[in-house]
Formats: sequence, structure tokens, C-alpha cells
Amino acid sequence: MDISAEALRADVFDKVEEAVSWNDTQEECKILRVIDHQTRVTYDKATEAMGGAVASRDFVNVRHIQKKGKYYISAGKTTIHPAAPPRKDTIRGENKPGCYAMMMLDNEPNKCLFIWIVNVDLKGWIPQYLIDQAMAGKILDFLNSLRKHIEDMRQV
Repeated sequence: MDISAEALRADVFDKVEEAVSWNDTQEECKILRVIDHQTRVTYDKATEAMGGAVASRDFVNVRHIQKKGKYYISAGKTTIHPAAPPRKDTIRGENKPGCYAMMMLDNEPNKCLFIWIVNVDLKGWIPQYLIDQAMAGKILDFLNSLRKHIEDMRQV
């Protein structure tokens, strides 16, 4: 990515609620609880996929970010929180343990390698081939949104 690992960390973790303004895969995001400066509980609602074949899902996650060597790692998984009970009109998905990792690159301080490990159960009665297609599309849509957002930030 054409952004430093520190700047990307700040954007995807510290400014998580602003993501709905640039992330085409996200309908809603709010911080439900700040546990400490590295850990928070969030509510996220994803947009539908495949033209509505896969309905919107929501998630409640606990996320923790930490610097380890050349990496900023934001790891998380599904949790429960009283401020975000399941909604009748939305299927609650489950994020198994996963993470974003932003690696600083030697000799390129304004670039980083972005790694996303996804392990999600979308729940519902969806055939696996549709889940695979929907997730591949969502990942590409997110990365395209992120690249465009980074480009927009550089032009300001």
C-alpha cells in the first residue's frame, strides 16, 4: 500500500467509525466500548453481496492492536455486548480469530504490506459456493475502497 504502516494503523484502528465514509463494504460502524488505548469492542454492519443474493450481516467484535517488530497487528474475533443485541432484520455473522497486519517496508517508509487474515462464518442457509464468491468479492471491494481512500488522503 502507498501509505506508511503507522498511518494505515491509525486510519483502520483509531478512525474505525469513519470507515463508512470510504469503505463500500460497510454500512455502519461504531465503537461500543474502549477497553484501553489498544483494545475496543465494535459493531459493524456489512453491505449485501452479489446483488442481494447474500444479505447484509452484522458483527460485534473485540479488536486489539499491537506493534510487534515491523508489524502493526490488529487482531479480533466476535464477542457479545449489551449495547448491540442481535437485530431481527439482520443476520449476525461470526468472525473467528483473524487480523489485519501492516508491515513496515525497509527503505520505503511511505509504503507498507497489508495482510488480512479472514475467518468468518456468515451464518444463515447459504450454499458454500455462494459464500466463497461473496467473500472473495467483499475482500476485493474492501481493498479497492482502501486503495482509493489512501489515494484520496494523499491528495489532501
